Amino acid sequence: MRNLINVSELQEVSETLLITVYLRNLETKREDGLIKDDKSVEIVDSIHYDIQVYQKQMPPLNGELTI
Repeated sequence: MRNLINVSELQEVSETLLITVYLRNLETKREDGLIKDDKSVEIVDSIHYDIQVYQKQMPPLNGELTI
């Protein structure tokens, strides 16, 4: 078992950065992704964080971007 980095003590602004990193990670893993950010995949794979908190608040990721 790998030792994961604990990020539970991050403050609000730092914590919201994880949303961007997580979404870049998802886009990188898509075969038709527009960006490739291997570092975001590495970061997400190396931290211990419950991203489910934000997944419940995000719109479905069906390939469409709504602004």
